Amino acid sequence: MGEDVFNWNAWKKFKFSVEYGVAKLFLPFWVISPRWRLFTFEWLYSLTNFANTFWPNLLAPRLYPYQDIIVTTEASFHVRSGTHDASIVSPAFERQDWMQMQLIIKEELDLGRHVEFLDVGANIGAFTVRVAKIFLEAQLRVHAFEPVPDNADLLQANLTLNRLTGSQVCVYRMALSDHCGELSMKGAVDRGGDFYLSSDPVGGVRVEVQRGDAVLENLQNDSVLVIKMDVEGHELKALEGLSQLISRASRTWLCVEDIFERDKLYEALLKTGFKSVKKLTPYNSWWVLLR
Repeated sequence: MGEDVFNWNAWKKFKFSVEYGVAKLFLPFWVISPRWRLFTFEWLYSLTNFANTFWPNLLAPRLYPYQDIIVTTEASFHVRSGTHDASIVSPAFERQDWMQMQLIIKEELDLGRHVEFLDVGANIGAFTVRVAKIFLEAQLRVHAFEPVPDNADLLQANLTLNRLTGSQVCVYRMALSDHCGELSMKGAVDRGGDFYLSSDPVGGVRVEVQRGDAVLENLQNDSVLVIKMDVEGHELKALEGLSQLISRASRTWLCVEDIFERDKLYEALLKTGFKSVKKLTPYNSWWVLLR
């Protein structure tokens, strides 16, 4: 268990690239509307990123030029024009991690366990909405944390679009950290998901931050936690603020963005007792903590 996390070698990078390309080719089977518009955009988006990898700033970032409702075989999403929203809700986005998440949740539910899904840094709801829709009738609750006001508004609109109610999904317009208070949320609106927390009060939007332990203190003991965490470098502090909740869970599955301070993040997870599971993409890794 775990060699994929620590040994992200050239072969695994190549394998990921091939799987990502295949997922892009299959988009017409997963997207109902607007099928070919999104398919064309996704390939232009990927080719632009590929070119800029070798020749930085060669091409301007590719942003979706339409305000649309994207309908896929799993869920529907409002997206904004001039942003990366369409790429975030595309069925090809983080496809390998999404399939792994479905598998883990299904296996835990099939064993009769109660699952609490935490989407920490939920953005406009790509994971929140799909998890809630697919496991609508199961013993599962969804908790979505999104502090950026415009993103949280669109997240709520996407829940409404998919007829998901507050009894199925709880939305928290806040960030998770290791303390309670306020911080500045900074970033570019067109990037959508690239906002980050800062203690610098100059610029940005002031947002509420809370310890997850305090917000979710009423969750039942011995639940299974499945956590998707993407908080642009604030992962260690967000995990610290969830430490008591994690200690009460029967087990915790964690898919965490690991592109910031990767060594420090891995060291902290191992020290806490997490075991590495696998790394399917360049930007996330999977971990589990068993009690």
